[in-house]
Amino acid sequence: MLVKKFATFKSKNGNLLLNSSVGVFQVVINSALTFLSVPIFINKLGTSDYGTFTIITVAADLNLLANFGLTMSLSKFISEQGRGKESDQDIITTIYIYTIIIVPIITILIFSKKIILLDLMSLDKIQFENSYILYICALISSYLLILGQIFRAVLESINLSYKNSYLQLIYSIIYWILLLVLVNVSENLNYLGIALLVSAAVWLILQYKQVKKNWGVLRYNIPKDVFFSTAKKQIKYGFNLYCVNLIGMLYEPLSKILTAKLFGMTEVAYLEIGYKIRNIFTSIFSKVLSPLFPIIASNREKSTMQTINLLEKHIMFCSIMLLGFLSILLPFGIRLWLGFENINDILSICFPIVAGYLLFSVPVVPSYYYFISKNKTIYTLYMQLSAVIVNIAIILLFRKYSSNHVIVIGNFTGIMFSFFVSKYLRKELKKSITNIEHIILGILVFLPMIAMKSFEIEYNLETITASILWISITSVVLIVRYGIIQSCKTLVYSLTN
Repeated sequence: MLVKKFATFKSKNGNLLLNSSVGVFQVVINSALTFLSVPIFINKLGTSDYGTFTIITVAADLNLLANFGLTMSLSKFISEQGRGKESDQDIITTIYIYTIIIVPIITILIFSKKIILLDLMSLDKIQFENSYILYICALISSYLLILGQIFRAVLESINLSYKNSYLQLIYSIIYWILLLVLVNVSENLNYLGIALLVSAAVWLILQYKQVKKNWGVLRYNIPKDVFFSTAKKQIKYGFNLYCVNLIGMLYEPLSKILTAKLFGMTEVAYLEIGYKIRNIFTSIFSKVLSPLFPIIASNREKSTMQTINLLEKHIMFCSIMLLGFLSILLPFGIRLWLGFENINDILSICFPIVAGYLLFSVPVVPSYYYFISKNKTIYTLYMQLSAVIVNIAIILLFRKYSSNHVIVIGNFTGIMFSFFVSKYLRKELKKSITNIEHIILGILVFLPMIAMKSFEIEYNLETITASILWISITSVVLIVRYGIIQSCKTLVYSLTN
């Protein structure tokens, strides 16, 4: 009933509310599935094998090699063209291009499995024997997921993103149920490949059926000359975006690979836990902010800059406030989630990763939309590249001095540096440093954590409740003091008029 009521709401940009609401709902449920399943998964496999599973799925992620930005290109063109022969040709051409590119890559990667898993990923021979079939299955499932993204782009182009969110939720449920069943059948990682293949195949079929229902039957026959002209059009537009996104996509895998080679699989497992916690918040913010892209793209330059500055300011405020709550709740949450008594090593990696992304990655999402929409893609390349270079440089330069903590130092510093690059490119660097309300809020909300650490106060229900009350009260006082509510009203008005 609630979904039907949402469906009746139409804004000038379509079902923005429905798409955002269902998207956030999908992220919350998917996060709950992950949080419930990962502790069981780690308990059955152990942290070392869980790290091996993580590193293999990274090695088999074909998005890093063969995405080429074609799904984003496809979404752009069919949004402009609407349903018709030309759009059908774009869809079919994208399927053919991906198949032509990916099948040879999969073949090469399968025949090179020993080089990749033993030499590059630093697995030992026992780990290799227990996981090489998982690696092959992960490669094939990655191809199926890329094909599914084509149909996902079609649904997005006709403003049916909420259907994608429902299907993504179905995929996650199948994925985790199969993983948990199979990990109880055998501790051999190769069996887990079945979960990857089945969940990807089911998702692809469901995506295709939704496209057939809402778009229509696709015409698969396409003349050669039309294929080549269509392919040239899509690759030309998509490749620039792909180069930018590739740098960003390499950030997390490179961190995992360097961690595996320098510190071991247990540290990779801790790093993965940090990324999973971080992804919950970045996904929610992404679902909420993604409908802003067409609005930013359609606004005038001056009004767009004003909107971005206001958005970034309020997102930063929310991030600092959220981190204050996390500084108190995260230790308790991780202990409850994973069942570990000693969580200091995990927490020392997880919290800085979450803090770095909430403080310095989420607030620049409007800037990213601005650069893409105003044909300043090169600026996003500068942002992504600066984060990767600083991260890798710090890990390599200081690995002998800071032990495994250099991982989080590199991650945090890389993201922070990228944030200031974004501010510099928009000539807002000075303003970003002088937001007094952010500084005051940061000092006040982290006081409970500092006090607990300094005076060795025990984490219990009373201290946690008192800390949450303190953070809540100080946040409300600052919201009133600096007129945040009135500013948000102004922001909403500027976005809807």
